Amino acid sequence: MRWLWLQRQCWQLIILAVLCCPWGGVAYAEVVHLNQARLTQSDQAPVSVDLPWDWNGNPERGGYGVAALETVFDFNGVADEPYGLYFVRIGNRAEVRLNGHLLVRYGKLDNRNGSNYAKAPRFIAVPQGLLKPKGNVLRIVLSADSGRHAGLSPIIFGPSSYVQGQLFSSAYVWRILLGSVGLMALCLLVGVVAMLLWRTQRVRPVGARRGRRDVFYLYAGLTALSWAFYLANNSIQFVPLPWPWWGALVFLARAGFLYSMLALSRHVARAKHTDALPSWLRWPVRWMILCSLLALLGAWLSQDWRILVAWYFFETAWLLLQGVHYLYQAFLRKGSMSQRWVCIMLVAGVLAAAHDWSLTWLWQDPSAAYALQFSALFQAAVLSWLVIARFNAVSHQGQRLLETLSHRLSARERKLHDSYQQLAIVQREQARMLERTRIMRDMHDGVGLHLVSAIRQLDDERNSRLQVAQTLRDAMDQLKLSIDVMGLSSGDVTGLLSSMRFRLAPRLESAGLTLHWQVSELPPVESMDTEQLGQLQYIVFEAISNVLQHANASALRVSAFDEGGELVVEIEDDGKGISAGEAEDQDAGSMQMRAAERGWRLTVQPVGNAGRGTRVRLSIPR
Repeated sequence: MRWLWLQRQCWQLIILAVLCCPWGGVAYAEVVHLNQARLTQSDQAPVSVDLPWDWNGNPERGGYGVAALETVFDFNGVADEPYGLYFVRIGNRAEVRLNGHLLVRYGKLDNRNGSNYAKAPRFIAVPQGLLKPKGNVLRIVLSADSGRHAGLSPIIFGPSSYVQGQLFSSAYVWRILLGSVGLMALCLLVGVVAMLLWRTQRVRPVGARRGRRDVFYLYAGLTALSWAFYLANNSIQFVPLPWPWWGALVFLARAGFLYSMLALSRHVARAKHTDALPSWLRWPVRWMILCSLLALLGAWLSQDWRILVAWYFFETAWLLLQGVHYLYQAFLRKGSMSQRWVCIMLVAGVLAAAHDWSLTWLWQDPSAAYALQFSALFQAAVLSWLVIARFNAVSHQGQRLLETLSHRLSARERKLHDSYQQLAIVQREQARMLERTRIMRDMHDGVGLHLVSAIRQLDDERNSRLQVAQTLRDAMDQLKLSIDVMGLSSGDVTGLLSSMRFRLAPRLESAGLTLHWQVSELPPVESMDTEQLGQLQYIVFEAISNVLQHANASALRVSAFDEGGELVVEIEDDGKGISAGEAEDQDAGSMQMRAAERGWRLTVQPVGNAGRGTRVRLSIPR
């Protein structure tokens, strides 16, 4: 399937190339190719030169300059048919005159280091009224800037249907629309996607507290973005910054592209532990941008652009050596597929750079040096595949980790469920033990204590039968109340007090006490469980029992109400009362101890100044 897809893509490219080629319908006898011109410069005698002519090709020329080139041709065309001139490269800025008449002006000739019209092909329409059958003089005045590939390509004169419709259109589509703008957009898209993945995707090593970003996406994004900026420069003739600074940015973008691509290669190589790069090949990667800056600064200050030529040569040779080393690591030492594609991309870029370097600096024909530019299509495809493959690998790895985590979590949940069941059994047993302990303590402190008191009273002949009977009744009431509290729901203070009223009313009445009941419907106390209800019952019962046994009172008031976020229970009588010292002793008793253990506040104090009556006040926070 992959081979069929590759074959289909190749056929599509072949068909597109055939359609863009200048085929048919043109009388080639009408087309004139101008490959020679007479060059005139200031303070120099006119000389004959071959086209293409490059301003930087002569080492004696440097910096800004103006040159005039003249060529002569005959016209044997068809009347009333439009004709034109086609330039693959002209500029940096230029004036074109035919037989003394100005045809076009590209920029201002005196605008030093200004616009650069040599980046794109040019077509100039020629009126037939200016043409002569013999000896047409075409004069081109160039304003050239050093280091910007100023010069003049061979000139083609012929019918507009051929020169403009086929030659110029095909060159403009391939060099500008596809070669610069299209490839720039593709590289920009790949770079933005890679940078977004680098910004959002994090890898957390085992044992690390925080995740770290994957530098693979960073290197891939920087490679694509740097090359997108470099390609954009090929179609921008009006740069936003002065030339030295803009040229430095373009130069640094190229250096950043090479650094990012090499860093990407090393990162992919380290993934398979096959990176045995010698130090003499490894250290220039770290200093590439700095060395590029130094080379650019030296060429700018000395106006000798051969420094850049030497740096390009060294850079290309060193990259070729590193590419060969990576090819050895990837193919002969069985590297990964990603490593092999990165190596192929690196070697292809080096070969394309070497091709363009030879055309530009050796053959002085930069108009044909576009191999490196079009290699961006292959580089973008490889980078896209690497980013997608990396993302898929990370996604699959994350999916496997999630599955493993899910299995472990399920096993842990089952284990935790079993532990909870065992814990629930232990808690139920503990609750039973606590309930038994509470009942035993209540029996000991309540019924048991009353029974012991009754036995002592029987042993003492001074006690009457009425006193013994009173003690036994207290024991019986305490037992009944302890059973009643087990049937109450948590926090039901109203039910508790109602149960006590039902049990104790007959005794209070037989003792001659008038009961004043002032208990309204109280909301449940959510924090009070059955054990605390039992303690509240014990404290209230002890307070009422003390009134029956010691107060010699005629009236008893029991009230319960909410006050300031607290539940307040008061037992007040009109008996003989107690002194302040007796109240303190009373506070230190069993009731005070039980209240303090649960964070309740219990006070026992006289009611009035006449020495009659006692009030027991219990405050329970909600």
